[in-house]
Amino acid sequence: MRISTQLGISFSVILVGLVGLSGYIMFESYKTETQAMEMERLVSVIEDVNHATSSLQRERGMTASYIATNYGEDFASRLEKLRTETDEKLKELTTSIADMQRHHVSPEAKEHLQQVETALAPLANLRSGVSQHNLSNTESAKAYTDMVTQLIDAVKSTSSIALTPEMATVNVAMGALLDAKEHIGQERSAGVNSLAAATLDEKSLEKMAHIAGLQSAYLQTFRTYTNKTEIAELQRILSSDIATNVNALRDDIYKAAAAHASADITPEKWFNTMTSYVDAIGELIIRQEADLHRQSVELGNAAAHRFYIALVISLLFIAVGAGAALWITLGTKKTLSNIANDVEHGLGKGVLSLETMSGVLNDSASALSAASEETSSQAASVRQG
Repeated sequence: MRISTQLGISFSVILVGLVGLSGYIMFESYKTETQAMEMERLVSVIEDVNHATSSLQRERGMTASYIATNYGEDFASRLEKLRTETDEKLKELTTSIADMQRHHVSPEAKEHLQQVETALAPLANLRSGVSQHNLSNTESAKAYTDMVTQLIDAVKSTSSIALTPEMATVNVAMGALLDAKEHIGQERSAGVNSLAAATLDEKSLEKMAHIAGLQSAYLQTFRTYTNKTEIAELQRILSSDIATNVNALRDDIYKAAAAHASADITPEKWFNTMTSYVDAIGELIIRQEADLHRQSVELGNAAAHRFYIALVISLLFIAVGAGAALWITLGTKKTLSNIANDVEHGLGKGVLSLETMSGVLNDSASALSAASEETSSQAASVRQG
């Protein structure tokens, strides 16, 4: 095998290896970028799910007031307004889901989208039952709570497809806030029922105290998984007038129940105060959504950056490798050609002519033969003497 061929094969092997490595990096980068873009769209869905959940929680509380006040006209108009707001949020959610489905959706993401759609399916029948006075407050509250819980679970479960540990941690922290917010909403609904019926019985108070305890547990979970900045923001909320007013109303209810008296708190005041608390926690949830969105965008941008760098490097490898192989091949051919020319040039001048070389060899052979004969004659003379 010629030297040029051997060198060409060696460089080809190296070139294929380098290009293959770059191709692998490009493939992994493209895969990560695609996943990051899907996660970015999923985060948009999560944001709209959370907004819809907040509206459903308010609708649940207003429905409780509506039923507890024997379907009062004031609460009926406010409930209708809340339903309209909820429908707007649901419309935005539907748009986000449709936008995501226009792209490639992984099986895992499809499952989460299906969870959302399944959770919202009973809403129309639930509203109809409330409007037709066919549901008790307990039945209505349970139906809304089941729906909200399924939506929250759908959001929390997306941590299983988070692309980085950091994103998974933010998702867990956000899930804890969603649970805390939901239990504040449940306490709001339970308080409205008790205040409207003027029945601050021991069972109702135990339920409200239990719900408040769960809120504290979920907020502690949030502290465990979040960073110092978000912990400080939570502490600001818990130290604000909003939380102070909530705690004051709680104390008034417990004191009135202990004295077997009615609390001097209207259902509307309780509802509005607790709603302010719900909204404050909701703002903290929005911060987690923004963090997830930022991380998914940064991850996608970094993957795209790696892809294009690998592409450029691949092209450089191909260009440099091909150029080097061509240069070596041509250089080897030139060297061999020069040697052949030199030999031919020497033979043409007779310096290394075949005739000359043959004559030299014949002369040498004759000389050796003569020397051999002379030596033999001398040896014979010696023996005769």
